Amino acid sequence: MTLEARVFAYLRTKNIRITRHIQTVLSIIVAKNTPIDAKTIHKRVISQDQFIDLSTIHRILDRLHRIELLEALYGERSKFYELSSQFLPHHHHFTCIECGEIIDIDICMINPIIESISNVGTPLSHSFEIKGICNNCK
Repeated sequence: MTLEARVFAYLRTKNIRITRHIQTVLSIIVAKNTPIDAKTIHKRVISQDQFIDLSTIHRILDRLHRIELLEALYGERSKFYELSSQFLPHHHHFTCIECGEIIDIDICMINPIIESISNVGTPLSHSFEIKGICNNCK
């Protein structure tokens, strides 16, 4: 089953009607495969000769975040979204303080720390973000 098919199957389990707008927004998120903000989604929708109002995109993203399909990341200038960890492999992020781009980091160095705190409790999740200047802005 493709990633997009898994995403739409998840929506059906949550009794979310898959409208044309939701389908368009999710197709852009799945194709991008890195965190994306509402304005960038809006630009891509327009470039595909479609129209979805920016406020509608914000409502769709908020709704999909509430049902835990999307995770929200707070960038330097706006809120970014990506598929939740049930759809993507575990990863962390590098945020450029110049352009605001969020780049996935596919390694996790936190596991030894998590193992060392087992006497404190049972961690259920964690996040790790590095802020800096990306190669394009350097």
